[in-house]
Amino acid sequence: MEEILEHLIIGRIGKPHGVLGEVSVELMTDFPERFQAGARVFIGPEQGPAPAPVTIASARPHQGRMLVRLENTADRTAAEQLRGLSIFIPIDEAAPLDEDSYYPHELIGLAARLEDGQELGVVDELIRAGGNDVLVIRSAERKGDVLVPLAGPFIHAIDLDEGVVTVVAVEGLLG
Repeated sequence: MEEILEHLIIGRIGKPHGVLGEVSVELMTDFPERFQAGARVFIGPEQGPAPAPVTIASARPHQGRMLVRLENTADRTAAEQLRGLSIFIPIDEAAPLDEDSYYPHELIGLAARLEDGQELGVVDELIRAGGNDVLVIRSAERKGDVLVPLAGPFIHAIDLDEGVVTVVAVEGLLG
């Protein structure tokens, strides 16, 4: 049975900041303006029970991250309890992306094949790397994963309607 994605991760909660309940949040979105006082978001583990709704009491940028205080999180002890949880929005609130841009959940599960039609496997994961994200392609027939940078020279086409990512056969790709 296929899992229905209901929420999209926009941040990961790190350590508390100060004594008034703020936490440091690693951004997992290109839209940091989602973090503003009064915004309704959801928090919870990435895997497991459904995330719970919360309201952002305050948010401000700080050293490439956001410092966020959620309502009902008034001190450092309460903030510490949030460490490691993720912040989500409902999938239907996701901002539209530019052409040739994709959300990770759109890529996971795509069939991966070379330009000549040779099957590589299925996109199982997306690794966020410095310059380019990397697709992790798993196959039952192949030992080890195939790692493909999500960049022009390595990707010929992505067709969400067909459910296929076509990979350029770059030398050394298949080990």
